[in-house]
Amino acid sequence: MRDALESVREGFGEAKVEVERMEEAGDRVAVRLSMGVRGPASGIEGAVPQSHLWTIRDGKVVRFEWSFDSDWAFEALGERPGA
Repeated sequence: MRDALESVREGFGEAKVEVERMEEAGDRVAVRLSMGVRGPASGIEGAVPQSHLWTIRDGKVVRFEWSFDSDWAFEALGERPGA
């Protein structure tokens, strides 16, 4: 996870995460977020929507998945898209 986050920081310079929605179902948590980024050389800003699906057992993350489809994690939980 640290390597992945470091790669994001190196590629985008600055990155800010805004959580838009979070739902829990059993040991899984779906998160819809938008990652605001700014290119280190160009200074161009943009937003990257995505969703994360965390599986947590005994207080520890045992699995982390993500997609650039902002509804994907909620669909994986069996939730209605866009809710």
